[in-house]
Amino acid sequence: MINGKYLTFMTTFNPFFFLEKIAPRVLSSSNVSLEGTEIRVKLNLPFSIACYVEGRPKPKITWLKDGENIDEIFENNDEVSLSDDNQILNFKVVTKKYEGKYECNVKNRVGHIKPFANVIIEGLSDTNLVITIVSFTIIVIISFSFVIILVIRIKKNKIIRNDMLQLELFLLREGNVSKLNKECTIEEQAEMLPYDNSFEIERENITLGKQLGAGAFGKVLLAQVKGLNGKESPTRVALKMCKYEYDKAHLRALIMELKIMIHLGKHLNIVNLLGAHTSNIDKG
Repeated sequence: MINGKYLTFMTTFNPFFFLEKIAPRVLSSSNVSLEGTEIRVKLNLPFSIACYVEGRPKPKITWLKDGENIDEIFENNDEVSLSDDNQILNFKVVTKKYEGKYECNVKNRVGHIKPFANVIIEGLSDTNLVITIVSFTIIVIISFSFVIILVIRIKKNKIIRNDMLQLELFLLREGNVSKLNKECTIEEQAEMLPYDNSFEIERENITLGKQLGAGAFGKVLLAQVKGLNGKESPTRVALKMCKYEYDKAHLRALIMELKIMIHLGKHLNIVNLLGAHTSNIDKG
């Protein structure tokens, strides 16, 4: 009040706000920490490393891989990118080269922290993948070769069996009596002699025993044969067979010997033929 009057002053007030500075800290939604975390990722799948932080002033974030700036390591690499103010490190496709220690370097004027994560890539590396592919290829080649060898062997055995069947047809069963030459010995033309089916014995009536001996092309076994000479009880005999299966020369020699013995008949001074089993002659 001046001289009984009121004097009013009008003024303007400009407030100043002083905000507290806060050092950077890592938020719980991150998958990195100051103590370090472990991130396991499947090979060839995408993944991200998140480093969510807060602070005042706003912190600046840079990323390091194994101590080196990530911008320098992955320069011009479109498989790796940053998003959300550099808080997220994104990987489109994971390979073994991305395995390692990733540091989120966070800094403002108040403080500096380095939360990190160790990334482990699970699955085959490129080298192991190559080894696996090469190994698989080798296995396929070996298997294919084995199949080819097996097919060739089966085909060869089929040809041999066909040859044996031809021998059975032309040398054993039929013979060719009209071609016999009186001036030649029986041994020289034994193939021309026919086979007498009355000597045939069923395989189920023959029980093989131990080997008694062997010759140039055949071997002799002790055997028991049922039904010989009308007998029900088994008869002990010496049984001769080819030494090696599918040997045409040995089979031919055995057939010739069989035919000669049939032709000569029984005699006290020679070993007599009691019977023969020829239905499996193609097997030796």
